[in-house]
Amino acid sequence: VISMVFFVIANVSYYRHTYAPWETEALIPLIEKRSDYDIVILGTSHGRVFTRNQNELRVAALLNKTIFNLSKGGGAGVVPETIYLSLFFDKKNTADTVLYFVDPWVFFSKKWNEERFFANDEPFSVEFFHLLLSHNIEAKVLMGYIQEKAKHSWYTQYPMPVTEETRTLCTVDPELIQKRIDGLYLDGMSEELFAEYAEQFEDMIVLAQSHQSRVIIALPPTLLGELPGTDKLIAVIRDMQEKHGIE
Repeated sequence: VISMVFFVIANVSYYRHTYAPWETEALIPLIEKRSDYDIVILGTSHGRVFTRNQNELRVAALLNKTIFNLSKGGGAGVVPETIYLSLFFDKKNTADTVLYFVDPWVFFSKKWNEERFFANDEPFSVEFFHLLLSHNIEAKVLMGYIQEKAKHSWYTQYPMPVTEETRTLCTVDPELIQKRIDGLYLDGMSEELFAEYAEQFEDMIVLAQSHQSRVIIALPPTLLGELPGTDKLIAVIRDMQEKHGIE
């Protein structure tokens, strides 16, 4: 009983504000019930950027489509994104198209998946917690999700201010590029992990199609050049095209 009161208080504090999609990095407060969208976006920050700084309004206007962005910044891999997509569908929402901006490096480490602390900024949800358990999320991530609600910062947060990105890149530093690549492949190039997450990638596709969603996969452009494992990921995508008719 005490624990339930604790989570109720934490959620009441959180929901004293309303949040536009570009005013929070959390997704649970934005997922409503029985809503229909033209496009649902999945991915890491490469997908999240389509919402930040009110970009979602610009993209929706350009495409003349309704958009819901389930991408999670900070490197959310296939497993976290599958959890959010499952929650989206569990709430009886629909998407004509699921568009996944997928990065090859998320297939090579648990640190982007079961070990990623992607849930800390989410308000407590029993349904979400059950999904975390069913997808074998690490105990330390589960504890982080709970412990975050006991921090002072949880009770003092406000919607993020809207800013405009005006910085430009003048030069490219090869040393910094290599440092960034090394930081993405935290466990090297494990064939075993790649095969495991390729299976979960297929499960995500099957999940989307079971809800009558068209699935489009895109590899986001970066300044890092062709990343390690891109060829393997492209091979998996082509296999999924043959097996499931994705685009």
